[in-house]
Amino acid sequence: SGVISTATATNDTLTVSGFDLGAGASCTVTVDVDGNLEGGYTNTTSVVDSTELTGTGTGSDDVSVGDLPTIGKVFGSDPIGVGSTSGLTITVTNNAPFILTGVSFDDVLPGAGSLAYTGSVAGTCSVLTGFSGTISTTTTTDDTLSVSGFDLAADASCTVTVDVLAGSGGSFSNTPSVVDSTELTGTDTGSDGLTVTVGAPTIGKVFATDPIPVGGSSDLTITLTNNSAIALTGVAFSDQLPAGLSFAAAPTSNTCGGTPSISTTTNPDDTLTLSGGAIAASGSCAVTITVDGDSAGSYTNTTSAVSSDQVNGTGTGSDTLDVLALPTMAKVFADDTIATGESTTLTLTVTNNSTIGLTGVSFTDALPVTAAGELEYLTGTVAGTCSVLTGFSGVISTATATNDTLTVSGFDLGAGASCTVTVDVDGNLEGGYTNTTSVVDSTELTGTGTGSDDVSVGDLPTIGKVFGSD
Repeated sequence: SGVISTATATNDTLTVSGFDLGAGASCTVTVDVDGNLEGGYTNTTSVVDSTELTGTGTGSDDVSVGDLPTIGKVFGSDPIGVGSTSGLTITVTNNAPFILTGVSFDDVLPGAGSLAYTGSVAGTCSVLTGFSGTISTTTTTDDTLSVSGFDLAADASCTVTVDVLAGSGGSFSNTPSVVDSTELTGTDTGSDGLTVTVGAPTIGKVFATDPIPVGGSSDLTITLTNNSAIALTGVAFSDQLPAGLSFAAAPTSNTCGGTPSISTTTNPDDTLTLSGGAIAASGSCAVTITVDGDSAGSYTNTTSAVSSDQVNGTGTGSDTLDVLALPTMAKVFADDTIATGESTTLTLTVTNNSTIGLTGVSFTDALPVTAAGELEYLTGTVAGTCSVLTGFSGVISTATATNDTLTVSGFDLGAGASCTVTVDVDGNLEGGYTNTTSVVDSTELTGTGTGSDDVSVGDLPTIGKVFGSD
């Protein structure tokens, strides 16, 4: 008969009785014992009693009860960028009141190759008796850290440290195995997450010369920057010019590789497209192309964002180019016809058609003659609204053998403003004369058009009379 009694307040008791045992024979009694509270226990039986004989010796053995070992892990840096490392610390804890031997665990990295162990295995566990820490890269997808063989004292903890390299972007959860040992096997795993960010590529642009005149050009440089620690392939962007600007030709420089092209058929405006480019890790590249200013205006030019096989950007690049209208000249004689020996006032009008002020404005006007003195400027008669502007100088030169020349220089003319220069001209010899100025020049802009007007000089009409019979 084998009976378990739980009637006592503290102890369970197994009572075995009543069976027969042959001469020289032995037998066993087995029973399961639960360990409900950690500690070290010595369990001793009573002596064996029978009708015939009573023994004097007892049976005794020890059992230790301890909490299971646990494991925890944490990434030291989170998030990290592609190409960067994060230090992984795995902490193993022996929660039992006795030593654990042959402690082991595994840690398989997630991400199908997106994460990889790098460097050596270290930490406080690595100096303990029997420690072995190896990294396996034999699988086609995931690295595995295998730790085994070490002893861990009662109620002690130790760490295993190793660096993890991020190869691509994403959010990853990493969970090791349970802790195993000769004595106990844990049931809990430790887990931590790691976020790997990929720096998006950016784009910027700048016009080398700004402003430019109508008909002028400026070199446009578009710079692409790879803000991640991995190389980018399949790099692409586009840049559509606003109406009033045009690309002069294919790019003059391209360090991005790939295929640049200019389209003038699919859009009303010229479009530069780059496809199939590449940018080194944490590097940059640039495309330079010449832009012509076809008509006056202020133009803001904005690119698309950069795309690539690995990651797409969201920001665009933008710069403004001002194309300035050229200054113009107009002239008019107050009288289209004058008598020989009389004078007329010549008015020359200078107009700044641009959106910026002009400095050092100048022009010349040489009177048209074939012999000296046919047309002459009257000295001391240079006037007009330009004459009161800052820096104005108006000089009449008669040094040439045939032509008087008016030289106006040095004055400033505000944006969108006009002014006049007036001067008197004598007509000394009859004839028809076309008078044409030079173009208007300035520090900022030079015009392309001249001013012209005609004047005719004629002798006065005469009258005669006679009586037929006298």
